[in-house]
Order: sequence, then C-alpha cells, then structure tokens
Amino acid sequence: MQRRIKVKAFDIILPLAVLVLGGILLGWFLNYDEIVMYDGIRHFRLVRNLLCGGCIAGLGATVVYYIARIAGIKRELERQALVDHEMEAAQYSARRQRAKLSVDGQMDATAVRALLEDQTKGKWSSLFENIYGCVEQMEQMDSYQARLDKLLDDNGAEALKDTGEILDQVEQYLCRNVRSALNFMAVADDDATDKVKEKLDSCKEENKKLLEQTRDFVYAMAEFLNKQGEQTDTRLLESYRTTLLSTIKEDIL
Repeated sequence: MQRRIKVKAFDIILPLAVLVLGGILLGWFLNYDEIVMYDGIRHFRLVRNLLCGGCIAGLGATVVYYIARIAGIKRELERQALVDHEMEAAQYSARRQRAKLSVDGQMDATAVRALLEDQTKGKWSSLFENIYGCVEQMEQMDSYQARLDKLLDDNGAEALKDTGEILDQVEQYLCRNVRSALNFMAVADDDATDKVKEKLDSCKEENKKLLEQTRDFVYAMAEFLNKQGEQTDTRLLESYRTTLLSTIKEDIL
C-alpha cells in the first residue's frame, strides 16, 4: 500500500530562510559601491559577516534537519510496512478460515468433516448413507491418529514421534478426496444424484485403501514397540511407511 509522506512546516521554512538570506547576501554584494559610499566599509563588512554567518548556520541546520527527517521518514515507512504486512497476514488468515477447502496450505479435517455432514441436510439428503460412509472414514482416521499418539506416549517412544506426521499427511490425502466430492456436490444439478453418488463412492473406495494401509502401519508400530530391548528388525515398519507415502505421492502426481 502506497503511503503519502506528510510535509512539515520546517521542510519549507528552513530551505526558504537559507534562500532568503542568500538572496539578501547576494544583493548586499551587488550594491557594494553604494553601501560603502554611504555607510562605510566597516558597516558593509559587519552586515556581510552577519549574513554569511546566518547563511552558514541556516545551511548547517537544514542539512542536520533533513538527515534527521530522512531517518524519521525511513523509520515511519518501515513501521507502516510492518503494519501493512501484519494487516495483510490477518486478512489472509481470515480468508483461510473462511475457505475451509482452500488448496493453499493444510485443511482442517474437523471443518471438512462438518461440511460433509452439512450435505446430509440439503438437497443431497437422499444420499445420507453414502455421505456418512465418508464421514465415518474421517472419524476412523482420527481414531488411528489418537491411538498412535497414545501408543507412543505410553511407550515413551519420543524418537518415533515423527511417525505422527505420516498420519497427518494421510489425513490431508483423505481431506483432498472429500474436497473433490464436496466441490462436485456444490456444482452438480439437482437431478445429478447418480453422479454425486458415484463421486462419493469413488472417494470412499480410495480412502478405504489408504485406511487399511494406515491400520497396518499402526499395528506394525505396536509390534515394533513390543520388541523393544530385543534385536528388532525395522524393515517391516519401513515397508509400511514407504507404502503409505508412495500411495499418497502417486495419487497426488
């Protein structure tokens, strides 16, 4: 946002005073002969020195003032830029909160599930069972996340906390599938029930496969922790981790 810099009185008064004094000094020199003839050389030199001193002092004051003024303007512009940035960030955050299905950044799974549940109260209420099939899958994903967190906490497995991020990625994948169905439901005609049902079934089928892989991963994690203190083989756990991540990446690509 472009800001206008306010002009202060001294922005004009100081340079104008220097110009006036300089003009008077110039006129004083131009009328040297007449001044010396009528008032004498001593009077000429006295006034000349006063005018020169005034010009030098005024010029010095002007330079100092403008250095301070420019520094103040710079600070003000930086402050305004910070305020503008914070305002834009707040506006962006507000837009993100309203845009629950935004493609920019992570989606709030709770908000997405709420939007899905709302569809059972509108024109797609006849597809209640199909819609709730997808809702139950999102609830199942929440359950797996909660169980994994508790498993890691109970076993003090701090080094494995990053595995929770994998399930977060899986949840975002589920949300994208649901978003696809929700966006189609938002634009579909009232008589497109079969197409909406097909979209919901497709969403449910894709999420079902990933939920099964997530369950296997959580089970493998439990088995891995059960063998703590023994010579453990991490290959099975890594296999499930790789399968999950590759499934997500393949579908995104």
